[in-house]
Parts: sequence; structure tokens; C-alpha cells
Amino acid sequence: MLPGFQGSNAHELTAMGSTLYFSASIAQPFDNELWRSDGTTAGTALLKDIAPTGGSFPTYLTVIGSTLYFNAINNVNDYELWKNDGTAAGTIQVKDINTGAASSNPAYLREADKT
Repeated sequence: MLPGFQGSNAHELTAMGSTLYFSASIAQPFDNELWRSDGTTAGTALLKDIAPTGGSFPTYLTVIGSTLYFNAINNVNDYELWKNDGTAAGTIQVKDINTGAASSNPAYLREADKT
């Protein structure tokens, strides 16, 4: 635990295969980023610091197939749709749906009915 900090506030715990993904604070109470864990201390790490200047606050983590989709703040401080393939390089914004500083704020993500 960081000095003067009460915990990581891990939340949004979502499994994709044998890996657990979650949002947690890395340095300050308001600096949540995307983490992953294989269930061991050595295998638990920050996956990607999406918004290094203040936190991306990943929410609505949803697995569809072999891809993790989520809502996160991008570098212009708006919530947009992101995806992850299990790697830092594969953690990318899908699209800035509402361009500029306005958020599209996608929520309650789920796979569409294929029938």
C-alpha cells in the first residue's frame, strides 16, 4: 500500500480466460487505470496507463469473444469506447464517438444477439 493511501480501490473485476482484469488506483485515489492478474503477486500488474495525467477510470468491463471492451477517459478527458486483447499494445480506443471534449460515455456493454 502506498504511504498515506487507504488502498487501491480495485473494482470492475472481470475474467477473460484465466486472467482477471480490473480498475484500480496506481498512485493517488483519483488515478484509476486498467490492471490484470493471473492470481499471483508476480502476475498482477498495471496493464496500461491510458491517461497518465489523471487516470482513465475504466468501467463497464465486458468480455466479448477474446476481447475486453470498456469505457475509459482518453487524453482529452472524455469517456469513450476502448478494447483490449490482453496486451498493453492491444489496449486501444475503438473510436472517439463524440469527437472533441464531449463524452459518448458508452455503458452497459454486452454482446449483441447473433440470431
